[in-house]
This record gives sequence, C-alpha cells and structure tokens, in this order.
Amino acid sequence: MTEIETQGLFIQSFDNAAKHKISFYLSEISDRLVASESKKELDVEESEHFKEQKSHPNYPVGFVVDSETRNQIITHYQTTDSGLLNLIGHHLYGTWKDGDYSVVNVSLMELLTGEKNKRKKFISKWLERLSEIADVDIRPSIPTIRATAYKINNVPEHLIYPKHKIIDNPVLLSGEKMREYAGKMYEAKRKYSCDSLTKYPNPVSSTLVDYLNNLPTNSFTSRINTNWQDIKNIIDGLDDESKKEAIKSINHIKICPMPIYKQTENSSRIYAIGSSFQTITKEIRKTLLADCNKVDLLHTHLSIASFLFSADELFPLLQEGNIWDNLSNSSGLDKEKIKSILYACLYSNSYDANELKSIEKHTKNELKTFLSIPEISYFLACRKEFMTDSFYGIEEDAFGNELQGTSTQKLSALIQSYELKLLQPGIEYLTSLKDRKIRVVLWLHDGFYYVCPSREKDGINKKLMKLVNERCNSLKIPTRLIIE
Repeated sequence: MTEIETQGLFIQSFDNAAKHKISFYLSEISDRLVASESKKELDVEESEHFKEQKSHPNYPVGFVVDSETRNQIITHYQTTDSGLLNLIGHHLYGTWKDGDYSVVNVSLMELLTGEKNKRKKFISKWLERLSEIADVDIRPSIPTIRATAYKINNVPEHLIYPKHKIIDNPVLLSGEKMREYAGKMYEAKRKYSCDSLTKYPNPVSSTLVDYLNNLPTNSFTSRINTNWQDIKNIIDGLDDESKKEAIKSINHIKICPMPIYKQTENSSRIYAIGSSFQTITKEIRKTLLADCNKVDLLHTHLSIASFLFSADELFPLLQEGNIWDNLSNSSGLDKEKIKSILYACLYSNSYDANELKSIEKHTKNELKTFLSIPEISYFLACRKEFMTDSFYGIEEDAFGNELQGTSTQKLSALIQSYELKLLQPGIEYLTSLKDRKIRVVLWLHDGFYYVCPSREKDGINKKLMKLVNERCNSLKIPTRLIIE
C-alpha cells in the first residue's frame, strides 16, 4: 500500500455502497489499515489524489481535536451544527483531496452530516449552508464518481491543528460523546477483524484473535490514564523523528487503548489494527505494562531458519542463548546492527549476499565486516542452498497450509508459522484458565505479555517454560522460552 501523509486528527469513513475508495485516517496517525473491499476503476485518468487506496471500512465519522481547538473553531465560524463542523473538519484535517480542494460525494456527505440524501442537490445545499459562515469556493470534481470539491479560504493559522501535539483530553469536533465514539471504533475494528481473510488459517491464530479481542477494555484505559504523565515525559526525551511517531501513536491509543487484532492475509501472524500497545516504542510499552510478565522466544527467526536450512553448526551457539553478544564481540559490530543486516539478508529476494539490495542502508564497511563473520557466511551459504533447491520439497507451513507466493513470501510464512507453533502450548494453557486475574494482555508475534497475581507468578512461569521448551525440543529447533 502506498504511504500517505496525514494532516490532522480525525477519523473519516465511507458507506459500503460507495464503489470508489475514500481514504481514511485516524488521529494524525499513519495507520495503514488494509481491507478487502469491492473496487471500481474510474473511467477517467486518475490524479495522484484519486489513486485507489485500500482503506479501512465502516469507521464512525469524527474529527478528533483538543477542546481548545474545538472552541476556537466554533467561535470563529459561529456554529455548533455537527454537520457543518464536520465539513470544516474534513477540509482542515481530511485527506480526500484534489489539490487544495477537499472532495465529497453523497455517501461521504451523509456520513459527515448524519443526514440521509432525501432531497435534490443534497451536496450543494450543505455547501451553501457552509458558504453562509465561511468563504468557500466550490467546483465540480471528477464527474464519473459524482464528487464535488470545495475549499475554505482564509482559514486562520491558529485553527489548523498543530502537528505532533499530544492530546491530553481528546474531543470530537462535532461534539459527540468520546466514550460512545470509542465504543463505535472498537465495534468497527472487531467487524473488520472478523471479515479479514487469510491464506493460512490455523486454530492458534483464530483462538488468539477471539481471546484478545474480547478482553476488558477498562484495564487498558486504566493503564493509559495511570501512566499518562510518565508517557509524556518519555516522549519529550525522544529525538524529533521518534517523538513525531510516538505522538501519532499515543494520540490514537488515548482514544482506543485496547488493541484489536486480525490475522494477516499472507501468514499465520496476527497484528493489532492501527497504532496500539503493540506498535509503540519499547520504553513506553514497558511503562504501560510494568506489572506484566514478558514472555519471549530467544532469537526466534534465526533459530527457525537455522533449523530449516540445516545450519547445524549454529545450533550450539543458539542453544547457549547469547548468539547476538557472541557475534557482536567477534565482529565489533553493534548487535542491533547485526540483527538488522541479518534479517534483511534472510528475507531478501537475492541469494547472493554481496548483491542484497535490501541492505543498502548499511555502509559497505559494515556489510563487509558482517559477511566476514564465519557463522554468518556459513548461515547465508545454507540459506542459498535451501532457497535454490526449492525448499527441499517443503510445500506446507507448520499447520499444513499450502505455501503461496514468491520464494521469499513462502519463507516468511513458513518461519512465522513455526514461530506460532512453538508458542502454541503456552497459549493454549493461558487462554484455557478461568481465573480472570490471569490473562494474556498483549501479543508481540514471537512473544507476549501476561498478567497474574504475584503469588502465582513462579508456578505459571515454570509451567509455561516447560510446555514451550518441550515443543522446541520435540521440533528440534534451537531456541527456548525466557520470561522477564
């Protein structure tokens, strides 16, 4: 999906009856939410603004700002009409654009105004009302989708919501109740999750999605509210780029704290929809989940790949559990740098390490040093043999699903399925417990966070490690479970 820049804090959606795509964004967050929807190609050449985007359907309409900005807009335009405020919000913060003009069609206008199209000139009537309180230019847009474009002139600078600002107390520009609005958001995300399709169905992913999407939301809201000032302090200490991304995420999470998950189309992995506890920085996540236990598999991808590639010489190092430190000490490269280059190599389309385009962001000296590490050169040689020999006849993932796509896509799906297969016994154990004080709180692909009473922590940890480590040993994959 193409990268789109958001311009304000808002949520925009569209009616399923609309055959074209209307881009949707939430809380100035670059959340790229993908849905499988019916599509219709335009009969005219599309400008960049109208290129088809995969969008998230059925979200409630609203533009999320702070109370000061809402009051300033109401004062300036002298209206509290929710439809007019949403039209103003669509222009100030929306992203369906034709140059400087905002674009609206009947379906979107119904959502913005909350009024059904029961009269002629539905769009023009509303824009005439907007013209009574603002200096508005109106012109037809693309005729084939019956859309109209409008621009509000002379908007005071202070009404443009400041980018990269943390919202302490989010409100809707149109004045709806935030709690009800969040409820609608959760409902829409859950529906999207249920409607999602995957090529790799399996009982573990489906159990996890159902379990995680039905956790109590109040526990996540409490974590945000309790730690809000600490979160702001962490964000204030970040560099500019990291701060910008953190603010985008935390503004979304402030509105809907609980993650809602879906399984991806092309693997067994499950992801939280949009920004969530899953996507924020490690430091913020650690603060929010300070009372939880972090469960993780050691060097999961490297261990599974070594098992698949029959890179047996790496097994002793992997079983020791500190392979990244060993590789760092022997090469002088930072271990995070080694991880970054290695994973780029692992999922590259090239089989020759010296031709890997996916690691161009690293310097030639770093790459040269990386490739000179004996264990790395051995691993990449095993990978090349595996990839060029049609996966040694492997045609299914760890759950018996046929591997599909390119060789790299198949490899990714295969490794991710084993990742889930290893954690399966621990997941089944925790999700079967009836005690509501013991529950998985957050999923992280190759691990998760769970919470339990302190008196039961040691017993549960021992049970989890026994179950998962027995699975690792039975599959002969050189990794093990650790719990922090």
